[in-house]
Amino acid sequence: QDGAVFAVGALAELLLPSSSPFASSKSSKGVKMAAKYRGQLEGLMMRFVVPELTASEPHMRLRAAWCVGRYAGLDWTAESNATAAVAGLVRLLGDEAQLPVQAAAAAGLKFLFEQDHESSPVLASALRAVAVPHLAEIVRKYLEIMAKVGSDDVVAGLEALVDAFPV
Repeated sequence: QDGAVFAVGALAELLLPSSSPFASSKSSKGVKMAAKYRGQLEGLMMRFVVPELTASEPHMRLRAAWCVGRYAGLDWTAESNATAAVAGLVRLLGDEAQLPVQAAAAAGLKFLFEQDHESSPVLASALRAVAVPHLAEIVRKYLEIMAKVGSDDVVAGLEALVDAFPV
């Protein structure tokens, strides 16, 4: 399972649109491959990655959080799928026993918060549905994680949250 989720995450740079934060400069062959499989990415995420956000093994939750962040530029089509991914990451922020899992979730959320909400309306709607009702708790969790871990991604995640949902 770990290898499968890692492989899916590693392929993000080849399979996502060039506007994605993890997209690489693609050869013409890479562009064709990306176009061929782009429509299947959401199903792939829902089948292999999002369920691992609730895995019993902490390293699988960490790997799944990393992978969801890598696919922040995914053009979600089903709001329920995007909501499941966002809710899974928000839930992992509260994984008190596993600081590395919390930090991975905070970093993954950073990439989701940074997405252009106008060009990704399904993700934007999912973020509003999951994050807005719990903003105070999410900010508190980010601050707790920042106090324990000196991670630029966690700090940038809080900044992205504030930019995405100014009060």
